[in-house]
Amino acid sequence: MKLSVLVASYNRPLDLERCLRGLHAQTRPAEEIIVVLRDTDLASQTKLAAVQAELKLPLRHLLVSKPGVLAANNLALPETKGELLSFIDDDACPEPAWLQKIEAHFQANPKLGALGGRDRFAHPLMIEETERSTKEVGRIRWYGKIVNYHHRRFEGVAPADSLKGCNMTFRRSLISRCDEKLGGNACYYELDLCFRVKKQGFEILFDGNLLVDHYLSDSHLDRFRRGELHPDRVHNDYHNRARVLLGHLRGPRWWVAAGYWLVLEPNVAALRFLRHRYPEPISCWKRAIQGSWQGYLSLRADKSTITSKSL
Repeated sequence: MKLSVLVASYNRPLDLERCLRGLHAQTRPAEEIIVVLRDTDLASQTKLAAVQAELKLPLRHLLVSKPGVLAANNLALPETKGELLSFIDDDACPEPAWLQKIEAHFQANPKLGALGGRDRFAHPLMIEETERSTKEVGRIRWYGKIVNYHHRRFEGVAPADSLKGCNMTFRRSLISRCDEKLGGNACYYELDLCFRVKKQGFEILFDGNLLVDHYLSDSHLDRFRRGELHPDRVHNDYHNRARVLLGHLRGPRWWVAAGYWLVLEPNVAALRFLRHRYPEPISCWKRAIQGSWQGYLSLRADKSTITSKSL
């Protein structure tokens, strides 16, 4: 099988170098590596040229002017040529057998549409958290709650509903574009892609032994440990969850998830914002409610646009 790897990077040249060296050390090399950089990120462009001159990777790089991972992914997706497309963050480094394990999974299961693995936090303050074990990864409970825990220890291979963008692989034929109406840092775009895969009749698996080391920055670490502190981040998180879940769920489960995300969870979250001492707990609570409803209303607007075009 032909394997492509996609790395979207912005302003982290040293992280990008470590990621590319990890891809160079693979026991089963990729046929193609595509790196997408911002056109203004001269430091990363310079670093990429130096690393490529040394390692001679099967690499192409693209420049994007629009910010965000979705714009980078959508620029790169039409350019990929592999049967499988693996996503990895620029601040992650894969284990040497990463691509070999990925190929083995897809060769063994023709109905496998997407595969994810663990991103083990490589930060001294996160050792206790990332070494905790979990029995549930990347699942959506019946009422709509999303259980992630992709970074924790998980034994074996299990079905999943959602994967994490720093360690996930898709059959390229099953995905086209990412939804650019998702806000902020595009959280839950992976869940949107996973829903599309399942709707085409394919399976999604999570392998707890498929590893990348995730090198969190101090700012990323602070957001993880205390939650998304800024009201705008809270808004985007709730907006994206509502847009993805209510855009894909159907029947009675849609109504249950709508009640959970539009009414119950944003209000219960107010207690969480107070408990974690968010700097602006009331603003975060208001933005959570606004985000959930705006995510739902954006779907209504999409349907109205499609209806008007069909007429």
